[in-house]
Amino acid sequence: MYAKYLDIVFEQGDYDAIIPLPLSRQRLQERGYNQTHELLRIIDKKSNILIDKNSVKRTKATRALSTLDLQERQSEIKNAFSAKPLSYKRVLLVDDVMTTGSSLNELAKTLLKAGVGSCDVLTLARA
Repeated sequence: MYAKYLDIVFEQGDYDAIIPLPLSRQRLQERGYNQTHELLRIIDKKSNILIDKNSVKRTKATRALSTLDLQERQSEIKNAFSAKPLSYKRVLLVDDVMTTGSSLNELAKTLLKAGVGSCDVLTLARA
């Protein structure tokens, strides 16, 4: 993932911050960790980029999206995030797996409303 991050920065330029997809409290308690935070550990150690784990919260504990079709996913994830006002020009959103993109799309909408200029996405896998 670090190599892909470097490729993206080389092609697209620097980001003001990386924002991992937040988990709900319930899901975090079930798992005991946020897998996306684990994926970002190497980037955090090897670069000076801010990994912002605090400006965005998941305010809605959604059902497991993997069991839902596209329309159900979009409905389930709608308004699932809140963000503090942000002045980032460019952010990189990170998640482990993207299936339909509904979660990342909803997160991007939330961040744009909070003042972020633009959002790009990096995922480990595409389902």
